[in-house]
Amino acid sequence: MGIGKSLGNRYRRYRKSRHLSAAFSQKYAFLGIGQHSLSNLYPCLHYLGVPLKYICTQHESEAMQMAARFVGCRGTARLLDILEDEEVGGVFVSAQPEAHMALASQILSSGKGLFIEKPPCNTVSELDELIVLQQGPCVVGLQKRYSHINSLLTRRIKDLGLVKTYRAVYGTGSYPEGDVLRDLFIHAIDNILFLFGEIIRFSVELHDQGYILCSRHKEGVVGSLELSTGYTWKSPVDSLILNTPQETYEIDYPYSMMGTVKPISVGGIPWEKILNKPLSQKIYYQNTAKLPIDKENSLSIQGYLPEVQTFLSLVEGSGTKNLSSLSDIRMTYEFMEKLRDCVVG
Repeated sequence: MGIGKSLGNRYRRYRKSRHLSAAFSQKYAFLGIGQHSLSNLYPCLHYLGVPLKYICTQHESEAMQMAARFVGCRGTARLLDILEDEEVGGVFVSAQPEAHMALASQILSSGKGLFIEKPPCNTVSELDELIVLQQGPCVVGLQKRYSHINSLLTRRIKDLGLVKTYRAVYGTGSYPEGDVLRDLFIHAIDNILFLFGEIIRFSVELHDQGYILCSRHKEGVVGSLELSTGYTWKSPVDSLILNTPQETYEIDYPYSMMGTVKPISVGGIPWEKILNKPLSQKIYYQNTAKLPIDKENSLSIQGYLPEVQTFLSLVEGSGTKNLSSLSDIRMTYEFMEKLRDCVVG
C-alpha cells in the first residue's frame, strides 16, 4: 500500500471516528413538524445524532409519529412537559410565525437554550422583551449568515478592503399565505446588514410585487436591493454583485462565488484598453453537487447545518461564535420597521 493511500485511509477513519464519537451532555426538544423542519432541520439533527427527548406539536398523534423516528424520543402536545424537564437543555422551535413570540417567551423564561426559526417575533419592542427574558443561549434561524459563501466573502472583504458598491436581487414566486416582509424579504435585508452594516439613509420605490431599495451604509458602502415576489419558485433569484478596490464579485447564493481581478490603471489611464490582455477570473466557490461529502451538501452550504451546530455547541458549553443572537438581529428589525413605515406612509 502506498504512503498516499495509507494516509488517506487513516484520515477517513479519523473523520468517521470523530463524527460517530460526538457526545452530548444535554437532551433536546423540537416544536413543530412543518415542511421547513422536515426538509432542513430534522435531517441536520439526525445527521449529528442529536438526542431528542421530545417532539411537540398541537396534534399529539403527529408528534408521536415523528418521535418514532428518533431513538428514545417522545411525542407530546404539552409544552409544559418540556419546560419542566431538567434534562432538556435546548429547544428547537419552527412553528407558525404567529406563534413564535409566545413560545420563545416561555422557553427563554425557563432558562433553556432556544433555537428559533425566523421570525422570532413581529416588532422591535417584542424583540427587546425577548432579550430581557433571555437566560440561556439563543440562536435565530437566519441561515444565510452561516452559509459557506458568506464565510468566504467576509474573509475576502476583510483582506481586500471595504466594498464600494453592491447590487442585490432577491426574487421568488408569489407569497399569499403570510407577511412577505417578515417571512421572506427578511433574508435579503438581514444579509446586506450582516455584510455591510447599518443603513443610515435609504430610498424606496414600490411596485405591486415588492420594493427596490437604494441604501447608504454607515461605513460608506452604497447599494441597491430588489425585493420581489414577481419571479418564480422554480427559478428563484438570490444574487449579489460587489465592487471592491481590487476585484468585483458575482454571487449566486448558495452555489457560486466568482471574482474578476481589476486591471491596473496608471494616472487614470485604463491599461486594459491599451494592452488588450484577457481578464483574470477566479472561482472562489462553485457547487457542482458531484462531491458526496458533508461540506458540499445543500444543508451545509446554505447554512442550516452550521447554524444548528452553533446552537448545539453553545448549549453544550463550547465557545462557538453566535452570528445570529437576538441582539445581533435588532438592526434588521429596526430597518424593517422603518421600511414598513415608509411604505405605509
